[in-house]
Amino acid sequence: MRANLSGLDTSRFRFSFRWLALSAIAFFLHIAIQGLAWHRLSRFCGIESDLPTSFRIWSYSQLGKYVPGKIARLGYLVFAYEKCGAKIHQVTTLVLLEFLGNFTGMIILAAGCITWAVDTPDTAMQRTYVGVGAAAAAIGLSCLHPRILNSLLCLLSRLTRKSFEPFEFRYKQVLALVPFYTLSLFLLCLSNWLLFVALVDLKEVPSLISSIVIFGLANLTGWFAFFTPGGLGAREAVLQLGFQGRVGAPLASALTIASRVWFTLCELLFVAGVWAITVSARFAFRRRARSGK
Repeated sequence: MRANLSGLDTSRFRFSFRWLALSAIAFFLHIAIQGLAWHRLSRFCGIESDLPTSFRIWSYSQLGKYVPGKIARLGYLVFAYEKCGAKIHQVTTLVLLEFLGNFTGMIILAAGCITWAVDTPDTAMQRTYVGVGAAAAAIGLSCLHPRILNSLLCLLSRLTRKSFEPFEFRYKQVLALVPFYTLSLFLLCLSNWLLFVALVDLKEVPSLISSIVIFGLANLTGWFAFFTPGGLGAREAVLQLGFQGRVGAPLASALTIASRVWFTLCELLFVAGVWAITVSARFAFRRRARSGK
């Protein structure tokens, strides 16, 4: 990637604050939907916590994904939810359902875009793409069913010779959140596309549909790269391979780096904002309590 940057033509760049602001708005809407879905999932898992508490815990936990192995995020969630009376298996169920919800939503989004983007006179090929997309979506939706998850848990129990508590949740409730995860991930991909438009002339930016597919596959790869901080490297490799055939290797490298820096900055600003609001609210509450005395 460093070698690609040496051949970058800087004249192809521009800066548009308007498009960058739209990118930020799309990203924060994505975050808001993710936080609300997290709260609903926590209720489905039997965790008794109000919306502000759930949103705050989830927001702070986002920093844990930048620790290799992502175990820090799970550890923080277990620690934070203990104050709400939650058990470890409830928190692990919550984390797993969030991952599967995002995974399923991204598969549905990418499969839909691939099907939409297919432009071929071969009817059989079109049906193949539609069939593959529908099959991938069906697999993702099936993975959310408690019977499937408990079957995998039973297999894991046999392999490790350890007993695990079964997953307990209603499939219809979790299934109802999949459209929200799909919408949230669409906003994330849209935010990435708007970032590219803010930095490069619109004529040089790949189409929104192809960008969604590439960015979606990159995110999926990053999610499964458990031992890299935030999917660093794995996500960038997919973005580089996906975009270099459309805009050239030098520009693809620059946009890939810009994407990583931009979304990391947005996440840090979001967590800092939640922290500032939390501290301000606690300070105001204590001041009212003292004045009441």
